[in-house]
Amino acid sequence: MADEKGVGLKGWLTGPRRKTPIDQPQVEKLVPLDKHRIAVLPMTNISPDKRDEYFAEGITDELITAISKIPELHVIARTSSEKYKGSGKGISEISRELRIGSIIEGTVRKAGNQLRVTAQLIDSQSEESLWSESYDREFGDIFNIQTDIARNVAEGLKIQLHSRNPRFQKKPTESSEAYTHYLKGRYFWNRGMLEYEKTHNEFELAIQKDPAFALGYSALADTYLMMCRNSYVSPKLGYPKAIELARKAISLDETMSEPHAVLAAILQEYEWKWNEAQTEFTHAIGLNPSYSTAHAWYALYLGHVGRCELGINEAKRAIELDPLGPRGYQSLSEEYLFSRQYDKAIEAAETIMELNPESGIPYGTRAVVEVEKGMYNEAIADLQKASKVFGPDVPAGRLIGRLGHAYAISGRTADANRILHELENQPVPSNQKWPFLPPPGRALEIGFVQLGLGNNQLALDWLKRAADERMSGIIHLKCDPIFSNLREEPSYKTLLNKMGLDRASIGN
Repeated sequence: MADEKGVGLKGWLTGPRRKTPIDQPQVEKLVPLDKHRIAVLPMTNISPDKRDEYFAEGITDELITAISKIPELHVIARTSSEKYKGSGKGISEISRELRIGSIIEGTVRKAGNQLRVTAQLIDSQSEESLWSESYDREFGDIFNIQTDIARNVAEGLKIQLHSRNPRFQKKPTESSEAYTHYLKGRYFWNRGMLEYEKTHNEFELAIQKDPAFALGYSALADTYLMMCRNSYVSPKLGYPKAIELARKAISLDETMSEPHAVLAAILQEYEWKWNEAQTEFTHAIGLNPSYSTAHAWYALYLGHVGRCELGINEAKRAIELDPLGPRGYQSLSEEYLFSRQYDKAIEAAETIMELNPESGIPYGTRAVVEVEKGMYNEAIADLQKASKVFGPDVPAGRLIGRLGHAYAISGRTADANRILHELENQPVPSNQKWPFLPPPGRALEIGFVQLGLGNNQLALDWLKRAADERMSGIIHLKCDPIFSNLREEPSYKTLLNKMGLDRASIGN
């Protein structure tokens, strides 16, 4: 569940807490106002068919990716810039809130196979246009439009690009059908977990239409990774599929950051190849330093191998690149949890609530910390709130086990045993949406409840089974405080050794 500003995060961002996370003068002290720090605002869809909204949103995403290829620029992530869609806020206000010196805005009109794209680069302080252009082209020319916009942005900011840079020369696909399916997949991806089926199907269609479409393979790999993390599919089937897709994407286009980040995540979560995972994370970040997700995931990796202070810094870097998005704060909260800085962990979780009040993830995150602080009633309430927010269509993941653990450690043994009985005796339901990929088992959740009941050996037996099933949460074995009472147990040390976590660190 590790994927979902801390205005007022003590010890880092200074100043009083504010109820409106978008209003964050504290960041001003962290990131200087710089023209090379840039945001692409959501392109406005002015197409006759409002169902073409997916296209405008997809073009926004692809422009962010294209401009991120310019090493001198720091590009704000989509999850932050999208907050301004329909907000009515002016350029100066947006620039203050995101601490950016440049803004790109524009419109997209699609009518059949004809496109009209307008774009302009604005100095966010003076609000003067540094460059503007209109493109009347056919759909198949969209990649040239994106490349031309990126080049003109660089020229407008007086950045010298190497004309033969392969990152600007490669056309992702010759198939307009493949690209349309890809953009639709991205549209559904941005809607969240409830749209995994639609996301998966569109990306599958994209690579069917063009078997050499690297972006499609990369996006599909990302989808399988997130389905594994969020308990939609069995790790032993979902992770290998993600590895296959990520490696295929890299073989087709080695300049893409995203598949390297996916591969890095799987190398730690599924294969426990810690050194190789670090290499892939650093390579992904080197390819695109503006890719906030890679920084957020690398932060978690650093915590897993016991380097929490470095992980905290990496999470803060993710937040700089995505100040209104939840992912960096999720990583920051977990890193503070791992380093036993519980108040800061709660603050970061509460910031996610401010940024994304409809998400259940931060309630589960805060609950884990509250248990460690002895705030059992609050933790139980948060876990129940998280389950309610997720609803029946989203797998509860590790929340059931965490709730049983909280019941047990707070003395509500009957409630804990009720959950334990449910977990141990109810069969894992068939996966209606993904019948070819059965959902994961419940070994980790049962282990959590047994831990709360004080049955350390039984807990370890279930944790071993979770490791055998390659459940993603088991990689917290070294860093998560929930396992503190096991650390002198021989079986715990054996399991740590089996996973390579007893010797995992980071290279120089």
